[in-house]
Amino acid sequence: FSSNFFVNVVIPFYLQSARGLSPSYAGLLMMVFPFLMVIGSPLSGYLTDKIGPEILVLIGLGMLSVTQLMYMFMHADSPLWYYVIATAIMGLGNSLFQSPNNTMVMSSVTKENLGVAGSLNSFARNLGMVIGISMATTILYNAMSSKMGERVTTYIANRPDVFIYGMKITFLGSFLLCLVALLLTLYRVKKQGGIRKHV
Repeated sequence: FSSNFFVNVVIPFYLQSARGLSPSYAGLLMMVFPFLMVIGSPLSGYLTDKIGPEILVLIGLGMLSVTQLMYMFMHADSPLWYYVIATAIMGLGNSLFQSPNNTMVMSSVTKENLGVAGSLNSFARNLGMVIGISMATTILYNAMSSKMGERVTTYIANRPDVFIYGMKITFLGSFLLCLVALLLTLYRVKKQGGIRKHV
């Protein structure tokens, strides 16, 4: 969720300010993410019941990590299809991750503690959103300030290069978050006895 909100903070600036797209066109392009979530979430739930959550969580986190790397290599003149593909991968990866991850969390506690586990799971999601927004803005403006040699607190008109530099550093931070989550999940799966097939 932190990684998702890195995207929510940075991409509107990228599409509207750096690329000069209209708000309506930028909004249309940003709809790729929820559209893929709508398609992928039911599929993710079905596959969780059929093959188990572990492999889906790992695939989802892998796809999210790849997306952050793809965003790192975007420029102001990158083809829009590149952005669309990266965002589609992110939407699908996010949908593959969420349902199986919730299953893994809720199945790791006793029946008496399901309410507490559900509350903590919801708290973790909201905390991730807050952390993502805070980290994204902090990293973005610190990187832009470093590039400019002075304090920057907003998008600088006619200097897309400064923003693109800050965006690359920001998505590097987002990639590291996804990588840590992937490594923690690998550890969790291994500790629980590896990937189990459901029939």
